[in-house]
Amino acid sequence: MLKQIVHYDSIYQDTIHIDTSVVSFKDTGLAAPAMFSLDMPQNIISYGGRNSTMIGIPFEPNIPSMRYVIQFDTTTAVYDTITYYYKTSNHFISNACGFTNYFHIDSIHITKNILDSSVLQKKDIVSGNDIQVLLYFF
Repeated sequence: MLKQIVHYDSIYQDTIHIDTSVVSFKDTGLAAPAMFSLDMPQNIISYGGRNSTMIGIPFEPNIPSMRYVIQFDTTTAVYDTITYYYKTSNHFISNACGFTNYFHIDSIHITKNILDSSVLQKKDIVSGNDIQVLLYFF
């Protein structure tokens, strides 16, 4: 997402000068994103399509964190690292299907080469179709 100031006012209250600004967040697609796992022996790679606004990544249920390197455009060599800290719990589906893993994200840490910030929207992962994390970049 791209962060930009869309409105800026100078307001005076009595003799005190107050500046205000309105910040807009615009969803912009990534040119050709990819994420590479750092913690799996078989380096997992997730690619997003051209102008993607989402990219999915798996968690490993047997470890408490996963590190991914994100490349916002695979034509340039600029990277950031995202570390997810989480807890895993097993949930029974049925006798035929068995169990599945649910994840609870405790926190996220990022480097800031292109990334500006991140927001954890939903801490509990029970479906692969939910948007959990928003990434803001320069």
